[in-house]
Amino acid sequence: MTALCLYLAADTDVSAGDELSNIFVWSDVNKLALNLLKTKEIVFHRPHPSKYCLPPPLLGIERVSSVKLLGVHLTESLSMDEHVHQTIFVCNQRLYLMCQLKRQGLPLNCLDLVLDSLIMSKLLYASSSWSGY
Repeated sequence: MTALCLYLAADTDVSAGDELSNIFVWSDVNKLALNLLKTKEIVFHRPHPSKYCLPPPLLGIERVSSVKLLGVHLTESLSMDEHVHQTIFVCNQRLYLMCQLKRQGLPLNCLDLVLDSLIMSKLLYASSSWSGY
């Protein structure tokens, strides 16, 4: 199965349905299978719902309000709240692991390496894309 990301501007001449049809034709010609059960649609918009009009949903594809793309959680209003919440949740679990390793007597230099590998890497991943928030 192949992962698919389709981005369309709001003021394009081509509909999302037409683009999706083209992708299905292309994937069929290239002998790639698309899994519609894993396919999601998200419409990015401004935070104020009174200032936008949603396009019609794509047939057979679930429309969601948030999605995880390349490890970054994105919401339809491009808020980073969910990404920050998920990052804190995962780092908290990893800190518990650090406590367990410290109790088992792992040397400080090894704990520092584990901290950099498991926690700092998670905190800093894609930070340049959302650091303005």
